[in-house]
Amino acid sequence: MVSQYAKNEQNMNSVERVLLYTALPPEEDSLSPQDPPMSWPEKGAIRFSNVELAYREGLPLVLKGVSFEVKAGEKVRYPCCSLATAANSS
Repeated sequence: MVSQYAKNEQNMNSVERVLLYTALPPEEDSLSPQDPPMSWPEKGAIRFSNVELAYREGLPLVLKGVSFEVKAGEKVRYPCCSLATAANSS
């Protein structure tokens, strides 16, 4: 009985939330004169040159002198992130 009441309460909270979202005013047009053209980028590429990165200031570097280039249309996969490892992570 108590669990059914709790479930009904959760469902009503969800309904209230949906009703609240439907009452929000619409967002303004996201396009502005400073936006790049819709066709941008025609060809995408990424280049990292001697990148050094820490999770936050004061912590040791986690990337040290990393350099690589990804050409347009190439796919990239970080080698340590396999499905087996991802399945075991919490």
